[in-house]
Amino acid sequence: MVREAKLIVVGRVFSREDVANVADLSRVGFKPESFLKGSPSAANLAFEAGMPQVCEAVRARSGDRYLLLVSSATTPVAWPAPGRVYRLADGQAQSSNRGDPHQLAEADLVGRIRAQTNQFSQPAAASGDGAGIDWSSTVLPVGGALAGLLIVGLVLMRVWHRIDPS
Repeated sequence: MVREAKLIVVGRVFSREDVANVADLSRVGFKPESFLKGSPSAANLAFEAGMPQVCEAVRARSGDRYLLLVSSATTPVAWPAPGRVYRLADGQAQSSNRGDPHQLAEADLVGRIRAQTNQFSQPAAASGDGAGIDWSSTVLPVGGALAGLLIVGLVLMRVWHRIDPS
């Protein structure tokens, strides 16, 4: 399932609401805490959940933590199948498959997934945060080095033209 997933995300449900005029369909608001696969983003995710399968999203309450293995890239994104959803509570991960009493430590599950994806990233706290450049320790030294190389090249070119002006 990890190889097939386009996005693997750990986060919290912050809202769940029924879609008006559509039977058995809910929208689930999901705030990512970390990404184990896929492109990290500080933006909240929105999932649609409902029939034809009854899923964990129907029972999801605000504040519940989940690990989701999302395989579809369609918009709107459908809540993953029960075998791809793990409810995280008290350091334990419980599969959403019916009749699966097996629990796994959250750290162990995340470790197993990280071993396959070699990725773990957390979204930036704000959209302005993220990768930046430090002028005093990056731009000025590199710019100085380039200017120095240019000067050395011009001096050598001048010396060469004195020797052989042709």
